[in-house]
Order: sequence, then C-alpha cells, then structure tokens
Amino acid sequence: MPGHPALPKNVFAALALIGAACVAALFAHLGIDLAGDVVLAHDAYDGLDHCSRSDVCAVALTLAIGALLRVVWLAVDEARTGQPTRRATLDDVFGPGPWRFAGAVVALTLPALMTMELVDIVADGRRLDDVTDLLGGSVWLGLSMTIPIAALVGLAFQSIAKLVMNSHHVLVTVFSLLLGFHPQLYPRISTRSVARSSGLRLRRRSILSRRSGKRGPPLRAA
Repeated sequence: MPGHPALPKNVFAALALIGAACVAALFAHLGIDLAGDVVLAHDAYDGLDHCSRSDVCAVALTLAIGALLRVVWLAVDEARTGQPTRRATLDDVFGPGPWRFAGAVVALTLPALMTMELVDIVADGRRLDDVTDLLGGSVWLGLSMTIPIAALVGLAFQSIAKLVMNSHHVLVTVFSLLLGFHPQLYPRISTRSVARSSGLRLRRRSILSRRSGKRGPPLRAA
C-alpha cells in the first residue's frame, strides 16, 4: 500500500476467524441439541457424552488470549522502536464489509460442528450411520441452527475486532509513556547512589588523611 510499510502477517485475523468458528460451533451444537428434543422424535445428539464442548471452549479461550497478547505485543514493539506501522484489519484480509468475515465464519463453523459431533460419537463408542447424524439427525435442523448462529457470532467478532484495532493507538501511547519513564527514572537513582557512595569515600579519606597528618614519627631518645 502506498505510504505505508508492507503489511505484516496478520496473525490476529487468523486467530479471530478460528476463535469465532469455535464459539459459533459450540453455540450451534447446544442449539441443535436443545431444538432436536422438541422438533425431532429422536435426534442424534441424545444420550451422548458431549466431551467436545469443553475442548472447543478451551480452544476458543486460548485463541482469544493469544489474539489479545498479539495486539499487546505489536503495541509494545511499536512503542519500543518508535516506528508506526499500519496493521491489517479484518476488512484488509477478508474484504470490505462485515458480511465477508461472517461468511468465512459460517464456512468454517460447519466442518467444525461436524467434527465436534464425530468426536463425541467416536468417544462414546457408537457407529456413524449417516452424515446427517453429525447435524443432529436432520440436515434442515443442523443448517437452520448453524448458519444464523455463525453469522451472528461473526458479526459480533467483527465489532470486537474493530474495537481492539481502534484501541491500538491508545496502547502504543500508554506503553510509550511507560517505556520512556523507566529509563529516565533509572539514571536518576543510579546517579544519586553513585554520588552518595563517592561522597562517603571522600569523607573517609579526608578523616584518615587528617588523622595521619596529625600523627608523626616517634621521637628517638637522645
């Protein structure tokens, strides 16, 4: 882009996309399980120990922490070097508009949801009879719950990502003040300590010199 350095590899966008897909898959899995008890006589999610939910929740939390640490690290690096760089936003990576990112979240949520149910079936020792079992026993039920939930989660993550990116300059300013205050404070303390120690040595020398000046060699008896 003209006037700006080359955009770095946008780890934040990748973490935001995968994290949003994990959250959407988790909510869709819960929604299909609840709606299947009402809509279907027997849905494929009944009687399973859904161990994948806790795993996906842990992955989503880890990705969220990683994305925040990435933003903080970029702000610290910019404050330390003093070289401002343009950070790629989600619009730069996925295209302008919030629906492009939401569409990417929907596309990634569907395989993530089906993988969750496959893990639950294998862990429970059951057999996969049909692909529809991965969507709660009904394609209509699975898609009608997954697509809107994933789209809403994608829009929410888009808003959160914009808020985080807008706070980048504030973080750079804060870290610039912190990093600039520390080197100013350290020389003052070190200068004072050196001055005190040097003054103490001068005093000791002056006392000894006065004492040695007053003392003379012993007089020999005539």
